[in-house]
Amino acid sequence: FINQNNNEALRNADLRQAMSDIIDRGSLSNQVLGSFGIPEKNILGENTPALQASEIIKNLPSSFSFENGVLYMSTKKKSSDTKKDSKDEESNGEKQAIKVSLTTIENPELLETANFISASWKKIGIQTDIKIIGRSDLNTVVKDRDFENLLFGFSIKTAKDYYSFFSSKERTYPKL
Repeated sequence: FINQNNNEALRNADLRQAMSDIIDRGSLSNQVLGSFGIPEKNILGENTPALQASEIIKNLPSSFSFENGVLYMSTKKKSSDTKKDSKDEESNGEKQAIKVSLTTIENPELLETANFISASWKKIGIQTDIKIIGRSDLNTVVKDRDFENLLFGFSIKTAKDYYSFFSSKERTYPKL
């Protein structure tokens, strides 16, 4: 789950798509779950293959740049002088390295998954800080929205009702 309020870069749909596209879910399932999982891109069961890092970087808009293994996002400096033309505004922009945190529960499979995701994101220049919490802290973290990216998992042996994942009625605490 992504909390766009805790990291301005995560508000960018192109960045979020790139972060999703670089994760090779087949390899993740094989490596972490010994091929006992079903790799799916989202809860609806869609699964497209991971893209190559070079392809993802090439398809990012011009507000991103990849230099020396680091992905940067250009942001416009806020200026009180509104008479500047757009050319001046572009030259006054700031370049910000993309850094995110990934919070997960202390669990061997989730830790290995978090490390796999972090390594995947590093391929496109995103630095990731993995934060490990106890299972008992999950409710507080979710309630307070104290995460940028949240990774947790559960085993699904049979088809379940996914209503709580897509209904806006389920978006506030104690729901997810």
